[in-house]
Amino acid sequence: MAHIVLTLGNVAVLCQDFANLIYVKNNTLLCELYGGKA
Repeated sequence: MAHIVLTLGNVAVLCQDFANLIYVKNNTLLCELYGGKA
């Protein structure tokens, strides 16, 4: 799947390859809803 970019506030998060970032871990549900791996 292509990279999913979530823009949360001023932070753009790539949920797929950067799933180890704390910011992504705190938004696991959002990442899953958008098809990213978290």
